[in-house]
Amino acid sequence: DDDDDDDDDDDEGGYGGTTHSGVIEGLLMMLTSTDPTEKAKAAAALCNICSETDENRELVVQQGGLPSLIDMLVNPSPEVPFMQSAAAACICNLAANVNSKEFIADSGALNVLVDVLSSDNQAAGAQAAGALWSLCVDNDSNTQRVADA
Repeated sequence: DDDDDDDDDDDEGGYGGTTHSGVIEGLLMMLTSTDPTEKAKAAAALCNICSETDENRELVVQQGGLPSLIDMLVNPSPEVPFMQSAAAACICNLAANVNSKEFIADSGALNVLVDVLSSDNQAAGAQAAGALWSLCVDNDSNTQRVADA
């Protein structure tokens, strides 16, 4: 397919870190579902996939996954308590890509994550703290923005 240096097209998966573009596309569609459980499960699955490679993280950001994740932080479903934590954990993994940190912060995620810290959902608050940390690592601009929030 592309002139990639690695074997992205292998179906082996595993710890080698595989780019899952088709899977990511399907999960991004699930993020826009009207079923809150489906949305939260999609966020959790994306979180796992985004822990593997920068390519996966970039695909989620480039293909528009961030607004849905932010919406899940702002408007969590009371019937799905893990929705906020799954969204915050996914953003944490997305922020591990140094090229996406500024974009994520500029998207409004930074202030929303700060708000989640003071919510009653302790699991979501813990994941939000991790996401904020990830956004600030090696990024003085984001560190200052969190301090000012």
